[in-house]
Amino acid sequence: MTTEPSATSTSSSLVGQHSPNPPVLPDGYHIEEGRLHLHGLDLASLADYWMTRAGQEDAPLTIRYMPSVRTKFQKARDAFEQATRQTNYPGTVRLAYASKANPNHAVIKAAMGAGADYECSSRVDVSIVRYAIEQGWLTPDRLIIANGFKTPGYADALIGVAQAGHPGVIPVFDSIEEVQHFADSGIPLNVGMRYRVSGHNERFGMDEAELFETQQLIAESPNLTLVLFHALQLFPAIDNPEYVASLENAIEVFKRLRVCCPSLHWFDVGGGLPTQLAEPDDLQEWMVSIQQMALRHCGMEHAPDLIIESGRYLTGSHQLEAFKVVKTKVVNGVTYYVLGGGIMSNLPDAWALGAEFPVAALNHCDAPYHDVRLAGLTCDPDDVYPPKRDKFVSLPQDADGLLVAFLEIGAYQDMLGGEGGAKHCLLSEGATILIGDDPDYPTRITYQPPQSIESVLSHLGYGQEPFSAF
Repeated sequence: MTTEPSATSTSSSLVGQHSPNPPVLPDGYHIEEGRLHLHGLDLASLADYWMTRAGQEDAPLTIRYMPSVRTKFQKARDAFEQATRQTNYPGTVRLAYASKANPNHAVIKAAMGAGADYECSSRVDVSIVRYAIEQGWLTPDRLIIANGFKTPGYADALIGVAQAGHPGVIPVFDSIEEVQHFADSGIPLNVGMRYRVSGHNERFGMDEAELFETQQLIAESPNLTLVLFHALQLFPAIDNPEYVASLENAIEVFKRLRVCCPSLHWFDVGGGLPTQLAEPDDLQEWMVSIQQMALRHCGMEHAPDLIIESGRYLTGSHQLEAFKVVKTKVVNGVTYYVLGGGIMSNLPDAWALGAEFPVAALNHCDAPYHDVRLAGLTCDPDDVYPPKRDKFVSLPQDADGLLVAFLEIGAYQDMLGGEGGAKHCLLSEGATILIGDDPDYPTRITYQPPQSIESVLSHLGYGQEPFSAF
């Protein structure tokens, strides 16, 4: 999650202190006859039907709207193409999906199917890479950008994919110690290096001196070819002077490296794109600024090819979590709507990082609104929303059968919460519906049943044979 730390989706118009009015909704949502709709789909009807089928009172319904991922990718590609025409940039621009944001099968299928390259960060991630190749999602023309610390198992898995014939594998070295394992394999590989901006103390990447030392070792390895420079970014990408200064520093180092290594041609700007854009043309203007920066430093003749890594932008708004309000409680004048499920488990970045998300009612939207706080079913004082105790959300006063949803989620929440495991206070995972997971059937709904009690207990070791003691 560290490559995009500040890109958390926030919609201040939906989380207020005293604004008991229907909220301003994100793009794609609208209210019709008192019910919330997403691209024409009646979310209240969907949630009521599938939650009844799931038969759980203590878990939300996850709704994944998969066309969102494909649409986001196409919007980014169009914006980058428009920027390239505007600047006459001679290099190519590619967008890689950062799988750590959400490696769910449906998400990977959507991102790869739209045309994204793949950015991975662990040994198990490579198993997903292999699966995507077998399914035909990751074709030989796609890049596999392998970030993260290269443990021996992770390194061997990457070497295995390259050995099996996929030409796009690019291990990105985080330190000089990682080079030798790949050099000893004898397998021809294009490789990259990760740069840490001078003066920064993050554990990732190498400083300038280490980069040049690593480049020399790569040059001495006959099976390795340096092709990629990863400019590690720890800032939001758009409208951020710190980001620009960091990138200026990185591209100047890239320019000097390229003098002694002509094969180096990919400049990976990293992540940092937000879930939602403030203005429709933000992506185009951002890419214009990146390309103009590259041209200033490198010139038209030596302008690098560009790679953008994105997890949050592509997937951070494709999902919503729908809860039933199972109880209301007033404490010292504050009204709590108690939700059927754990907020902490389903939105871990809310309680751990203070992230804020749009909250909206799915039904009763034509009733009067008032300010409330939300609470989960766990016995934890932090299982509340908004995370700041002096803030509220605006929801209908009619709580009878009320359905409440957290909107604009889908990046990091599932994995940080531990998808498929045992959750806080043993609240199991709810059911999921996928809408439009097949692009040929954009309104088709696929149902995934909720987690069983047996599954929860199995994760905790119940029902298994005792371990042998030695």
